[in-house]
Amino acid sequence: SLPATMFRLLMVDGPRVRAGVAFFQFVDAVLDDRPVDTYKLGKMYRDVTYVDDLIRSILLLIDVVRV
Repeated sequence: SLPATMFRLLMVDGPRVRAGVAFFQFVDAVLDDRPVDTYKLGKMYRDVTYVDDLIRSILLLIDVVRV
């Protein structure tokens, strides 16, 4: 077997990260006087991780996961 370590990076934010599409969909709906789509009765939320924090964490983990 081949040892492997994987990272699944979701909801990363930073200076060069593509802006969320949902924001633009909300703005378009408001400007077009259409209702804004909400999911889970408007009680859904997401958290983001700043890219610098992810890089620091990965660098710290490199020494831990070496075989």
